[in-house]
Amino acid sequence: MTQKITVIRGDGIGPEIMDATLYVLDQLGAGLNTSSPMPG
Repeated sequence: MTQKITVIRGDGIGPEIMDATLYVLDQLGAGLNTSSPMPG
């Protein structure tokens, strides 16, 4: 089953932490479909 989530990367260390978190979840087979809204 795939779950759709929205990812807001933030600023500072946020983008790096979110990229690493999504990588780990993908390797675990979490089945996430992510979207990232454009800031503004």
